[in-house]
Amino acid sequence: MLTETKIRYAVDSESNDIQFSFVDDQQKGYAFHLSTSSKTHLCIYVVFSIDLNPESYDRICHLSQMFNDHLAGMVVRLEMDKRRLTMYSELPLDYCHVNDEIIAERLYTMNRFSRDIVWAFDKLMHTEEQAVFVFAEMVERSREEV
Repeated sequence: MLTETKIRYAVDSESNDIQFSFVDDQQKGYAFHLSTSSKTHLCIYVVFSIDLNPESYDRICHLSQMFNDHLAGMVVRLEMDKRRLTMYSELPLDYCHVNDEIIAERLYTMNRFSRDIVWAFDKLMHTEEQAVFVFAEMVERSREEV
C-alpha cells in the first residue's frame, strides 16, 4: 500500500494532535487524526474525502450502518449537513502505556477498514446500486485480497 500511496503528516503545535493522510493517484483518500485532548483517552478518527450526495441519503445511511454492524471498537459517523463521513475510535491512555502494541493494532485495523470504506462509498456514490450489494461486493473483494 505504501508504494501506491502518498503520505502527508502534520503536528498541531498547540494541541500536539497528529494528523497523517493517505491519498492515491485519483485523489481519493482519508486522514487520520490522533488526539490526547481528553487527557484520559487516545482518540483516533479518520476523515474521508468522499463527496456524499444528499440525494443518496438512504443508501448512505444503510451502508454506514452495515459498516457499524461489523466494526469492533470503532464507529462510522455520518454528518450529512457537512457532507462528511468519519470513523472514530478511542483507547484508554493508561491501557496504551501498559500495552503499547494496541495503538499499532488499532491503527492497522482502522487503515484496513478505511480502504474498504473509501472503495464502498465511492462505488455507492457513482452507481445506483443498493448499499447491501455494494457491501457484499466489498466483502468478496476483501476475501480475494487475503
